[in-house]
Amino acid sequence: MDVFARRALLQGQENPGGRTDYVSGLQGRLTAKNLGGNIVSIVRYVPDRFVLVPDSFNSYLKTMETLPWPTLEDLATALVKDISNEMLTRWTQVNLKADQADFAHVAAHEVTIEDRQPGWRNDDLIYRLPPL
Repeated sequence: MDVFARRALLQGQENPGGRTDYVSGLQGRLTAKNLGGNIVSIVRYVPDRFVLVPDSFNSYLKTMETLPWPTLEDLATALVKDISNEMLTRWTQVNLKADQADFAHVAAHEVTIEDRQPGWRNDDLIYRLPPL
């Protein structure tokens, strides 16, 4: 599946907050056997033009788990780029946490990645967020 078909699964609706900065978020689960099995996905973003429709995020995650991902970092990078580009977010953060049941000494593998529009900054809002 090419990147444009993948991104087309993400549907947005008009941001009801207009120019007000606020954080919206969605959590989901997907399974990627080569990445440790169960992965919890947390997405937080400051919307600009659109907010992400939860049903489309569900469909998107279902599709993402069928694609081959060499690393959890590759998957996290794809998620943050897809959501940032399709929803035109001011700021996006993706956190993925994969169970590592196959390893005796590694309980989990976790990746957090962020993207923001050039010039956008609202540290007061972002720094108040609870850590993931």
